[in-house]
Amino acid sequence: MEFTLNGSAVVHIGRSIAVENNKRPQPPSAKQMTFRSKVVSRTHAEIFVKDSKVFIRDLESSSGTFLNSRRLCGPNQRSQPFQLHDNDIIQLGVDYQGGTQGIQKRSFIY
Repeated sequence: MEFTLNGSAVVHIGRSIAVENNKRPQPPSAKQMTFRSKVVSRTHAEIFVKDSKVFIRDLESSSGTFLNSRRLCGPNQRSQPFQLHDNDIIQLGVDYQGGTQGIQKRSFIY
């Protein structure tokens, strides 16, 4: 996935939410990354630019946002911004067993 971020852009990361009538995920907007996964919260994290640097912040997710294998903050807490660098690895959530069929139960790593 590629995004072009300018000085004021924010990319919101979260779980896709089904449309009530047909239960299909809503299409993401240009500044939104959505995943069909129980390990990703509806409003999980955000990536943004400040002073020409790119940052990620966890937005009180329950299963966590990890940067290079380190969790940004505790469950249900908003993290401070962490600067992103080339070759950083971002992980959303942690794997788990059980739940609804057809819904991803694994974390996403970028």
